[in-house]
Amino acid sequence: MLFQNPLTALGVLSTAVHAQSEPRRRCAYGDDCWPNAATWDQFNATVGGKLIRSLPSAAVCHAERYDANQCALAKSNWLDSSWRTNQTGSYAATLWEMGPTGQCFIDTAVEAPCDQGIGTR
Repeated sequence: MLFQNPLTALGVLSTAVHAQSEPRRRCAYGDDCWPNAATWDQFNATVGGKLIRSLPSAAVCHAERYDANQCALAKSNWLDSSWRTNQTGSYAATLWEMGPTGQCFIDTAVEAPCDQGIGTR
């Protein structure tokens, strides 16, 4: 790319350098920057209810979200990459599904904790 104007080139370079100096920040469930339920609901209302809370694929096999039919479906499709990527949030990598307890697995007890992966902070 050849810039006709040196000021344009300087602006592009300045933007690139600034972008690299800022740490990349993502919010995940459990982070301080993650919205609480009231904030989530308020924002969801502004976008016509289009937000979808994504959960680990195994959540339907654990405690408060337990659903026998959905759990059976999840267990029968657990190793099917097409099924996994069609889940809300597309958790194709199970590492993201592990939260602070690291217990949201398809083969643990219903009573075992299940929380969304928060990764490294």
